[in-house]
Amino acid sequence: GDINVEIRADVTPATAENFLTLCKRGYYNGTVIHRVIKNFMMQAGDPTVIHRVIKNFITQAGDPT
Repeated sequence: GDINVEIRADVTPATAENFLTLCKRGYYNGTVIHRVIKNFMMQAGDPTVIHRVIKNFITQAGDPT
């Protein structure tokens, strides 16, 4: 589902820009968030894992397009 986060670009402008760019590109789509502490932080798995799983599946099964 959707989440709302506060991005403090005034404090960490480069990090904020990098994070938002990756979000816009869909880099984090499918990433499992496994821990949330309200009004503090969230913790997620490695987003590259899902990318490797999809790549391996397509390599083994053949690209369906």
